Amino acid sequence: FVAFTKSSLNAKEVAIEPLECFLVLMAAVFASVERRLVAMQEGEGKKATASQTKLINEWTHIKCTALEAMKSLLNSGLLNRAYQTYSDLEQASGVIVKIIHGLIENQENVKNAQVRALCLTNLALCGTKLNYRNGLKTVIMQDLNYLEFLGDFDAELLATMASPQYFQDATLLD
Repeated sequence: FVAFTKSSLNAKEVAIEPLECFLVLMAAVFASVERRLVAMQEGEGKKATASQTKLINEWTHIKCTALEAMKSLLNSGLLNRAYQTYSDLEQASGVIVKIIHGLIENQENVKNAQVRALCLTNLALCGTKLNYRNGLKTVIMQDLNYLEFLGDFDAELLATMASPQYFQDATLLD
């Protein structure tokens, strides 16, 4: 896989690590499916058909499985060992947060207790294990400004990060 950076007028070829490719592809798949489900749910105001309900339930199961795998990845410390520089680690963290944020932008996912809990856990792990606290501050501020229904979710995220399981320092709580 090759990506092009636009840091100068001449594009440079940069090799993307397989893990980063996986994260970017995962983000694209999640965004595409979530867009389709939101369109299907908003539909024509009709009740969902049996096949649509089955599809929604299957996708919820897939989301939970993927979020569990992401949780294992974050707990393993693999990302900290895979990326040598802080900027690379921050970029990978940003992709993970983008995936999770794309999920919580759908109100149905915030209402689902299992998806909500996994999203909270993964965001808390990004903030603590990957030192992505400043990025999470920005995400929370944008949520409070643009997505009013995420106020409770963001408050719960801060409470989760302040719990002894995740708490390392108070920089996020400033």
